[in-house]
Amino acid sequence: MSIVDEIRSGNFSLYGQCDNFLTKFQNSYFRAGAYLVFAILMWIAVGAGHRNLQVVSALLLTFAFLAYTFAALRGQTPTSSAITGGTGVSTIV
Repeated sequence: MSIVDEIRSGNFSLYGQCDNFLTKFQNSYFRAGAYLVFAILMWIAVGAGHRNLQVVSALLLTFAFLAYTFAALRGQTPTSSAITGGTGVSTIV
C-alpha cells in the first residue's frame, strides 16, 4: 500500500512504510560500503598521526569491509545472532 492509498483510506501504517524503507539497507552491499567509509576515515586519522589503537581499528574495519564485500559478491545475506540481540541462527546462550 502506497502513502497515497493510505491517505485515501485513512488507514496509516507508518510501521509498514518504515519497515519497507529499512529493508533496503539490510544487504551486504550497503554494509560493505559503510565499513569502507569508516575504514577510510580511520586510515586518514592514522595518516594524520593518531597511531595508538586506531591502526587496530582501521585494520578491523578494513577486514569487515572485505568480508561483507565477498559475501555480497557471493549473494549471501547477513544473518543475525541471538548473542548480538537478533533472532537468527545461534541458539547457544
